[in-house]
Amino acid sequence: AGAGAAGALSGPKDPYLGMVFPTEDYMVYAYVTNTRARLLLLYDDLTVPAEGEVRETFRRLHAAYADAMSSPFAHPGHRITSPAFAAKVAALADR
Repeated sequence: AGAGAAGALSGPKDPYLGMVFPTEDYMVYAYVTNTRARLLLLYDDLTVPAEGEVRETFRRLHAAYADAMSSPFAHPGHRITSPAFAAKVAALADR
């Protein structure tokens, strides 16, 4: 096993896919949950995040997503309308 971020998985079960789509202006990183939900983070080209930072942001985003989808009012496959989820995502975006 290689050295990575603390607690990070590696190999085929790692939900973190890394940078999947670089463009001239943006870098897109991807993460797939065990329920096959796809989470994306978009960074502008002026911001070059460390891999550990991206992994931690995905970990927090996944936790917020799991909390939102655990609500009895959540509808899988539909837009998440939870104000608590929106607040958590906004806080992650401000980091």
